[in-house]
Amino acid sequence: MIDQQKRLNEELRNAREKAERASRMKSHFLANMSHEIRTPLGAILGFTELLADPSTDEGERAEFLGVIARNGKSLSRIVDDVLDLSKVEAGLLSFEKTPFCPRTLVSDVTTMFSERARRKGIELETIISDDIASSVVSDPSRIRQIVSNLVSNAVKFTNDGFVKLRAESSDSEMRFIIEDTGIGIGPKHLNNLFQPFVQGEESLSRKYGGTGLGLYLSRKLAEALGGSLEISRTQENSGTTVTLCLPMQMGTVQEASDWINESTLNNHQNQALKDLRILVVDDAADNRLLISRMLAKSGAQIEFATNGPEGVDRASTQSFDLILMDLQMPDMDGFEATERIRKKAIKTPIV
Repeated sequence: MIDQQKRLNEELRNAREKAERASRMKSHFLANMSHEIRTPLGAILGFTELLADPSTDEGERAEFLGVIARNGKSLSRIVDDVLDLSKVEAGLLSFEKTPFCPRTLVSDVTTMFSERARRKGIELETIISDDIASSVVSDPSRIRQIVSNLVSNAVKFTNDGFVKLRAESSDSEMRFIIEDTGIGIGPKHLNNLFQPFVQGEESLSRKYGGTGLGLYLSRKLAEALGGSLEISRTQENSGTTVTLCLPMQMGTVQEASDWINESTLNNHQNQALKDLRILVVDDAADNRLLISRMLAKSGAQIEFATNGPEGVDRASTQSFDLILMDLQMPDMDGFEATERIRKKAIKTPIV
């Protein structure tokens, strides 16, 4: 009886310590997240004010717009990571299966980080094995997300030397190996590396920034794709090698070619919108302004509704080729508005 009570007390103590540790990690994450969000947001707001200054010349305007775009993308990545994390933990993350070309994916990722590596004075090298498949079937968006995160980490934590991205395959497996000569990881921090809200040690967060979600999310995505993500080698001050292994289902060369040319096809989609009548249902004035400017270039005819009931009314009394529907609106959300439109036997595509 006494032994049982001791065991129960020990279990309670362990559970409490685990809960307190998780609470500390989340508190640290939230504090870090606040900084990660405020930094690009501050840049966006600050350079927007500078753009409004009439004394700003054209060269400065182009530079400021580049800063705003870069920080906007950074902010978008943070939000995407948090949303993906919530979906992973809720088991709601969806995947697609589509043919793609691994060589093109690797080339795209390398291009994405080549300028950052150049500014740091480090070499970013790509090695693609001769036996890499021309076409495989998986989720290229998620694989790009994982590989991009790994290369981003490698570049961020490498101050001199190189970062290498190798791609190779066997009959049933595709591997992406990211090797760097960066700061490496100490043994006592290795076990925490794939935990959420953790970035090795707190001093790294202060020095290098980041949310601490990247590796945790990347491993979860790899596992959801039926693969694995492991630290193959690491040594403090001597670099790290990370290996992403994914099951491989072969595609056809034609399918890969279609995927490569998708961006080219997208460039011609604007022509297909010419003279189309499009109804945009959105309660946010800024979104309506943005959509009108973007679609106006395509020659489409745009009509707006500022809420769900107005959208249903316009769709019922006018003819449109396409309806763009915001999902979250007061009074009547996009789901209900769509349902009411469909009940009126209106077949117009709704996106």
